[in-house]
Amino acid sequence: MISMKNKPLKDIFCQNCGYPLRGDENFCPYCGQKNNIRPLSIKNYVHNLLNNFLNFDNRIWQTIIHLIKYPAKVPLDYIQGKRVRYSNPFRFLVQISIVYFLLSGVIDRFFQIDNRGFIRIKEAKEKSKTQNEIKNIFFRKLDSIDRQKHFTELLDKPELTLQQKDSIVQNLLQQKNLRMLIPERYLEYDQGNLEMETAWAPSFMASYIKNKNISYTYYPRLVDNKQTFEKLSVFNKILKLFGLVDQYPYNEMNEKEIIHHLGIQNNLRNKIAILVPQRIMMLLKKPESRDAYKRAITSKITLGLFFVLPLYGLFVYLLYYKQGYSYTETLVFIFYLQSIYFIILLIELLFILLPDGINLIVSLLAEFWFIYFLINNFKAFYRQKSWLNMFKVILLVIPVYLILTGIGLTIISVLSLIIN
Repeated sequence: MISMKNKPLKDIFCQNCGYPLRGDENFCPYCGQKNNIRPLSIKNYVHNLLNNFLNFDNRIWQTIIHLIKYPAKVPLDYIQGKRVRYSNPFRFLVQISIVYFLLSGVIDRFFQIDNRGFIRIKEAKEKSKTQNEIKNIFFRKLDSIDRQKHFTELLDKPELTLQQKDSIVQNLLQQKNLRMLIPERYLEYDQGNLEMETAWAPSFMASYIKNKNISYTYYPRLVDNKQTFEKLSVFNKILKLFGLVDQYPYNEMNEKEIIHHLGIQNNLRNKIAILVPQRIMMLLKKPESRDAYKRAITSKITLGLFFVLPLYGLFVYLLYYKQGYSYTETLVFIFYLQSIYFIILLIELLFILLPDGINLIVSLLAEFWFIYFLINNFKAFYRQKSWLNMFKVILLVIPVYLILTGIGLTIISVLSLIIN
């Protein structure tokens, strides 16, 4: 029962358009504005704010119940004009996806960091400790070589050019005793069997020179000359720069500084070729950056869906072209189905804190149920024979959806890697 305090005060004119009213209307018949002139309270303000943003009313619950209970009823009713009782399919998908990503973000942030996050940080510390062991061995050997060759004195001479000093460092790195320096157990340390001199030596050499307070700093150079490098594709440039940008002092520079020191062109292709290996190396070395990267991808998935689903809708429209539905009507059907998938994912999140075995069982049951749900909905919507409908859904509809989703996630992942 509505209290007198909250009961609407009605007017004889619409406050929005001035349309004359009898005084008993709930809404203006001309513009649709609610006929209520009671002053806004803080409670009403907060309610209207949340309602306008999320618009979670009885229609959303009726939409969910009817989507699950009656195959294809909601999209068919919506196409036939019975729309007041249901949420708009496009807004409905946005609302459900926002709730899912917010909830998954909260769970990932507050419930999983204690186990998986702690383990990742612990592993990173162990790797860092091993690298420091290698570095100390390398430094002791360089001290021994320096007592014989006095190369730090040469590098500190101002009359020598940068090219001459680079030549000194390169000759040192080619020495056989440096190649045999690292114990064999370290050669395979998280480096995919890379040789020691390409994996560690240049970076440690630059660090050693820096620790000696020498004004000169060793800058590793491009393997190819600048003209050859500029002709490469972006992918090949990334491969060329992968080991280089991780070495000191490049690992402490941004892309503009690296471009300047390498003497290559300051264009988008070269910036991407530098940014990608920089971000990948950061993901490999810093556990906290992986969490940030995951959140960056998650925040863009909803946007990515609105690029993937229209393509997927076009495929379904062409596949069922003879059934007489327009492309827009097909999209209504597809958006409602995608919303149900997010609802299933939301249900799975409720079991996230249970043992892994139960999580796996729940996930498998949910996925099998959704396949069964798809088959029934496509059959009811397109009214095809059971065997033909099952053939299309299992062998065409689902695989194409997975392929398009994979492409979309790949694009989002790459964009998140570049635009962070």
